[in-house]
Amino acid sequence: MLYTIMEVITEILKFSVGGITIGAIVIFLGKVIINKSSDLILENHKNKLDILKTEHQIKFSQLHSERGQIIKRLYQNLFEIEKLLNHMTTLFQGVDWKYDREREMAAFEKIKETRDLLELNRIYFPEEFENY
Repeated sequence: MLYTIMEVITEILKFSVGGITIGAIVIFLGKVIINKSSDLILENHKNKLDILKTEHQIKFSQLHSERGQIIKRLYQNLFEIEKLLNHMTTLFQGVDWKYDREREMAAFEKIKETRDLLELNRIYFPEEFENY
């Protein structure tokens, strides 16, 4: 069985065309698999970022709500201080003024309570607020 050069070349070409075809199919499938896996990884990271974003929004809105409640309490305390000071100083307007230690202590206690509330919740206010 002696092969001629043409037969050898034909066999080599058949073998290489088959090999190239199989190689192309393997490369194509490899690219498809890599693209799909990278898409899944990317989608996974996007989902994690969405979860973190939602958690951040919830925490921020919760802190904003807490800050609003503290500001409300501070305002209420300041209003009560004003009322107590007005009540304490009404004695000065009459001719029969008497020193009323209870009124004075009530006003001072409310001032102390408000100052303590502000100090305990200073974290909710900007640094510029500390100077006032």
